[in-house]
Amino acid sequence: LITQYLNHGRWPYGNRRTVQPTNLTLGGITIPTRRRPDPHLDEPARMIQKIRNGIAFFTTQVLYEAESICRLLRDYTHTCAAEGIEPAPVYLSFAPVSAPSDVKFLKWLGVEIPDEVEHELLTGWLGTGMRSVRVSERILETILQFVEQEKLTVPLGLNVEHVTSRNFEIAGEMIDRLAGVMNRHAWFVDSTETAEMALQLAGLDPDMVDEINGKSSPSKAPSKK
Repeated sequence: LITQYLNHGRWPYGNRRTVQPTNLTLGGITIPTRRRPDPHLDEPARMIQKIRNGIAFFTTQVLYEAESICRLLRDYTHTCAAEGIEPAPVYLSFAPVSAPSDVKFLKWLGVEIPDEVEHELLTGWLGTGMRSVRVSERILETILQFVEQEKLTVPLGLNVEHVTSRNFEIAGEMIDRLAGVMNRHAWFVDSTETAEMALQLAGLDPDMVDEINGKSSPSKAPSKK
């Protein structure tokens, strides 16, 4: 609600009535494993409440298994339909690991890493970093296939984190590989809309989206409706 006030040039606190209108976009975090028996406290209900309070998109906790996020996307889409609410985009978060300490740190943060996945990450002929990229590709493909099979309407995007500075380079490789997986599916968040939002979140000029898309025109590209 604060962003709604500020974007309309109103100050929500004190006696100050007007301010210069802003152009803020506020996102939230969703944790796929945070499920509750009470439907009013369950994660889809929490997401809808956040949308009503001004949240424009969600990023997930880092994903190293597909089952919980598939279940959440299904329930979130169906709950939004029942409530008559347009689902806000969900950005699927992935992060490479390059050492056992990275795996331990992610688990400490609450990331669900099944035993068999942890074993795959830490053993084998490939380096741990590339194994984490391969695992993430497989998980993303599973998620996208599930969404298509279930005919879910929630817009999806990607969020890749590097967690520690030593993983920055392998995170770039992960972005390329996961983008390739996304590009095999035609229904995810429009690339222009995604680029505009990413630039805004980084504090950069959204009009730079044309440069990102390789266009020579300085004008802002229209987003799909």
